[in-house]
Amino acid sequence: MSVEEESFERFFDVQDLQLNKWNNIDGLEIMPVFSPHPVETNIFYFRTFWGHRYRTYAHLADVSSFRVLENSIYKSSEEASYEHLLVKAKSDYLKAADLKKIDIGGGMIHGDAIDFALDPTPKILLAHISRPLTNDEREIGSFAPFGSIDPLVETHHDFLRVSAYEYLKFYFPNVPEYELNALLNCPTVSMNAGETLFRKGSTYKHVYLVLTGSVELVYHETGIENNLSAGSLVGYFIDSNQHEALATCQASCYINALQIPVEMYINFVKKHQLIEDFNQLEHSVVVLSNTWLFSENISLPVYIKLAQLVKLQNYNKGESFPLFEGTGLNVLKSGKAVLLTSDGGAVENLKKGDFFGTECFFRSPHTALEVFFMEDAEVYHLPLEVVLNIPIVYWKLYQTAQRRFAAIA
Repeated sequence: MSVEEESFERFFDVQDLQLNKWNNIDGLEIMPVFSPHPVETNIFYFRTFWGHRYRTYAHLADVSSFRVLENSIYKSSEEASYEHLLVKAKSDYLKAADLKKIDIGGGMIHGDAIDFALDPTPKILLAHISRPLTNDEREIGSFAPFGSIDPLVETHHDFLRVSAYEYLKFYFPNVPEYELNALLNCPTVSMNAGETLFRKGSTYKHVYLVLTGSVELVYHETGIENNLSAGSLVGYFIDSNQHEALATCQASCYINALQIPVEMYINFVKKHQLIEDFNQLEHSVVVLSNTWLFSENISLPVYIKLAQLVKLQNYNKGESFPLFEGTGLNVLKSGKAVLLTSDGGAVENLKKGDFFGTECFFRSPHTALEVFFMEDAEVYHLPLEVVLNIPIVYWKLYQTAQRRFAAIA
């Protein structure tokens, strides 16, 4: 991808695990074990203590067949013996668990079911194939249809309600607990991919708090398709003055959502005098979400955080200033500008919704660029460290910077 290695941690929350040891991650213990697969990798054992013993799931992808281990990878000769490594690899593969999923793709780079004929695990799932299982394989393990569940620890905890409470507490931090509980008493609904929550121009009937999955807001005028992930309160800005939906909202995948009647929600925001604050935030959120930079896979809580940090700055036609590493991100709310090199060469024309100011972060600060305003303009300014922590935004900023510097070269 031609991306610096340091960028990796901007896209993932990296947890370093010690090999062959149980690593506790928020109560779930994970043990990575080396797998002598032709492309070296790790297999993973997961466990948690419940009742009187540990409940363990083994995730064995990718593995090598014992035939490949014996004849290729750990083949002993007169010069050297690899018997101890062969024994360890087989032992690691055959560790007992409550549930084990195994790669049985066969050939030189995958495992074989026959190697697990004596595995003591009570339930074995055979995977990594696109064909039906043979009769011999079905004596060893079974096939798991997509979406099937094997509970190792039954839950009596309603995680959806817990998530709903945490999200509502984020949106309404100063509202009394008993008022939030009233909203939490609303039903949760499930919807399949493609189902419509509401259509543009229709009167709102419900506000939806997305608990799992994601939904898509489609603005036909701009062509923007705005994806909202779990945690988004779809209808957050609805008040007594807003009756019709400005966009069509559809489920992007299977979702669960808290369904709040719109009359109940409007009464709630009126009672707690939230409408004025919401209107100010809504304006900034709408502007940002209708730009290419902020249009994909950003949850409403992140939009709100950005809207709270936005600073509106005005520039007159003919004004200009140089860009440097501390400039931050600037989004054109209105007006036009042009990005210039130090010798006055035009790099890119900028219009409403375009952005500038982050180029020096991706290239030496000695690469001089400046912005020149061709019209009176309103500009949203955002701190660089905040936008760089949104993976999809970071990636778009990186792509844009590379394209702009390529135009200079």
